Amino acid sequence: MAKTEGHRRREEIFAAALRCFTRYGYRRASMDQIAGEAQISRAALYLHFDSKETLFRELSESVHEQILGDAESAAREEGPVEMRLFRILAAKLVGFFELLETSEHGSELADENNRLCGNVSARSKQRFHKLIARTLREADSAGEIALAKVELKPEVAADLVLSAAVGIAANATDSLSPAQYKRELGQMVSLLIRGLRG
Repeated sequence: MAKTEGHRRREEIFAAALRCFTRYGYRRASMDQIAGEAQISRAALYLHFDSKETLFRELSESVHEQILGDAESAAREEGPVEMRLFRILAAKLVGFFELLETSEHGSELADENNRLCGNVSARSKQRFHKLIARTLREADSAGEIALAKVELKPEVAADLVLSAAVGIAANATDSLSPAQYKRELGQMVSLLIRGLRG
């Protein structure tokens, strides 16, 4: 379906807002700066979003939807479960890691996202968990892994996968680059899949 002019304009504003928020942080970024970055007037920006808070929330929802869409596309790709699972995790987590680690305001943006968009993040996390569980269930049915041998249900195995993936980022030093995070994510997936084969 073709995008309307209004939809394209909102995407341009979202891209401009993301650049401003990563450059200045949430608190210092202003609607004037975002309008300038988007090359529109302040009045035009307010026609789309009535406040910076509203813009941030809708931007967060848009980013989550895009990344979840990428993860769902990765789940449909051909290949062994190890490859599919890695692609799903990378689609969802590496982008967020890169966004937060490459901006000096990453911690502030994460805090504001939790404060203003907690329900958006919670829904995204739930959908992502279901996608991981479904991928593992399908792999189990296809004989690629043997969850019964390790006495795990797909939902519990998905919990373990996500905890390990998020743990890599949470325990990272300041020197961990997005490329290194992606590599460690791949190593973690290989290790877990070997274990899930029983």
